[in-house]
Parts: sequence; C-alpha cells; structure tokens
Amino acid sequence: MGEYDCVIRKDDFLAAQLILFYTPKTTSAIQEQIAIYYHNPRYKSGDIITFVVQDVVRSMNITKYYFVRSMKGIILTKIAPTEVTYDGKSIYQQQCLGYSANWVRNGTTMKTSCLSTHPDWMYQQRNIIRNHKIKLAFIPGTHNSGSYSKVLSQSITEKFTATQDLNIMEQLIAGARYLDLRPAIKIGDQLEYWICHGSFFMNTMDDVLDDIKTFIIHTQEIVILSFKEFPMGFKEEADHLNFIQYLEKKFNGHLVTRISKLWEITFGDIWRLDTRILVSYDNNAFRKSSKMWPGIPQMWGDIHPSAGLEALRNHLKIADASFIFPKVSMPQFTLDAITIASHAIADTFGMESTSLRRLGAIVGHNITQWYNEIFFRITNIVAVDYIDGTGIVEVAIEWNSRRFSLCSNYFFTLMNKNNT
Repeated sequence: MGEYDCVIRKDDFLAAQLILFYTPKTTSAIQEQIAIYYHNPRYKSGDIITFVVQDVVRSMNITKYYFVRSMKGIILTKIAPTEVTYDGKSIYQQQCLGYSANWVRNGTTMKTSCLSTHPDWMYQQRNIIRNHKIKLAFIPGTHNSGSYSKVLSQSITEKFTATQDLNIMEQLIAGARYLDLRPAIKIGDQLEYWICHGSFFMNTMDDVLDDIKTFIIHTQEIVILSFKEFPMGFKEEADHLNFIQYLEKKFNGHLVTRISKLWEITFGDIWRLDTRILVSYDNNAFRKSSKMWPGIPQMWGDIHPSAGLEALRNHLKIADASFIFPKVSMPQFTLDAITIASHAIADTFGMESTSLRRLGAIVGHNITQWYNEIFFRITNIVAVDYIDGTGIVEVAIEWNSRRFSLCSNYFFTLMNKNNT
C-alpha cells in the first residue's frame, strides 16, 4: 500500500486508537481503575465507545457505553481491575486481561482493543522493525527500574525512592525494553551488588538480573540495560571492572558484542547475532570490555512539580531533538531536597503530602497523550515512572508501525494537522 492508497482509502479508522491502562481513582494507588485513551481524527457524532468487562465468576460480560464527543480524550471507567493472574504456560505471549474497548459506529464495531500484556511485542513487529536502527525506533522503558515496591501504605523513604509498582519481570511482561539501573556496592560480611535510588538500597542486583535472564531465555525480545550513576561503592576503575565481569558471567552468551559502527546497529543485526541483551555502561570502563556499550544520554526536564504539566511537556519538546545517537526522554518531575524534606515533615504530622507514586499518577495519562500526539515523530526511548499507569507501550508499538510503513507521511500529516 503506497502513500496515495492511504489517502484515497478514506478509512475513518485507519488512524483510530483505543488504549487501556490503569489510573488512580481516589488515592495515589496506580491500579485503582481502568482508563481508556481514545483518538480518532475522523470521529463522527453518534460514535460510541463500549467498555466490556469479562466477569469470569458469573460467566457473563458487563458493558458500559460512552458517547464520543470529540476526536480524543480519556475515559475514566471507575471499574477497579481484579488482580492480574497470568496463564503460566503462556506468560511470555500477549494476553488480554479481561477488559476491552470497542469503537462502534452505526451498530458496527470498527475498532477494538484490550488491556493486555506485551511480552513479545518486538518479535511480533520483527518484519516491521528488523531493518531499522535502534536509535530510530520508539522504545518504551522504565525510570529507575530496580526501585520497585508494591507496598501501598508506603514509608516516608519508600514515598520518595520507589518509582515502579512492578518488579523487573512484570515490567518486561508489560512491554518495557529499556531498563534504567543504578548499581551500588553493599559491603557486609561479603560484597553484594544492589540497586540504589540515591543512597537507599532497594533490591538486590541478583534478583533484577535473574528476572532479565529468565525473560530473555523464554522470548526473542531485545532488552537494553542502562547502568548509570553508580551511587554507592564504585570508587575506582577496579570496582567497575569487577562489576563488568560479574555482568558478563551472569549473562554469559546473551550480551550483544559492541560493534565498530555502534549505534548504526539494527534490530536485525542483533537478532542475527542471537545475543539480545545490550548493556549501556555509563563509565569509561566500558572500553575494557567488548560486551559493554557507551552510555546512552538521558534527557531530563528538571521541572519542579510547582511549574506544572505544561512546563514539563514544553521541555520534553526541546529534549528530543536528533537521531545522531540513542537518547532517553525522562518525563518525570524533579524533586529537590527541600521539597522532599517538607513533604516528609507533613507526612509525619498526618498532613497531606506527595510521593513519587502520586506524581507518577498525575503525569501518567498525560504521557500517553503527549507522546502519541506531539512527540510521535521524534521520540526514541522513553523511560517512565509506574509504567502500568501509562499507555506508553501501546503508543510505541503503534508508532513503530506507522513510522516504518509506506503510510508514514500520511500519519505524520494527519496527526500534525489535528493536534496543533
């Protein structure tokens, strides 16, 4: 199908999107209700979106109806999801989780989507992305990936250190393919590697890497690991070299060998090598190992929450500027020490306070809209907080299909025309 075909088809649903994800309802807990993001430049008055809940206990479906009154928006269903239970035999294949949305026109379902896992989305898109460079693709990821905690009633420390609800395996199953990892050395009876957020030890490195290795063994996915900051214990080059040896031993046979053309590497190149963990190591010690790659820049907004969502969005527009090398967009508010201290005091006295989870909830659905409607053409990697509270994986999958299709200019023009 050529560009001309995209135009003359006049398919009102060629560019339609329905994305389901979690969002808070009354508290800062991410998985409190299901939200539906919808977008269709060719919507019509009278269109309906149905939300269908599969009630397994009563062997029936519950359906809610919403009239579409604009080309885009967020529907808060007020339906609390049940705890996710995976089919163990197919955990590494996409699964719908019992909730779906349908775009209905004149009684006919024109578009459908479900709340689902994405453990194999790269391989499912292999014919689309195979010949394209990693630095040109849209890759969803997580910020401070190893700082995860499922505890809802968080301590003061957890409120300002936990950036994910999902553990590493769950993040990968959800579709994250870039993991932002902050290694630290913990010295006790014996030396141990941990994940840190600042000076706080979060989870053991063994737990994190074991999840990654298990995932790689059971899928054909490519995962980018970014080791940065090294906040505790890395004082000399020898510390880095020892850690690199630890990584090489842990991932023996799975690490992508650094090549001379570096970031000109394509997805197909990696699949042909059949080693699918690419380690970006943000220290000059990477040069001492052929299995380590240079650090990938992270583009931070450094926007305080008081500046508001518009300021954060506007800075992100500046951050994503070129495809000379891979880059990571970091759509998070930045808290300074004074803000953290003041909220910690407020929390101590039972007063209203914020947390990284609450800020993630505020930004979550906006991330879905921004990267789908504004940054769709220029984004490479996006590392988000609380990935289950965004639709970033679905946005990335959709825009990879659009960017690398014969209809790419049609989609770019259509989105620019309707979102400016």
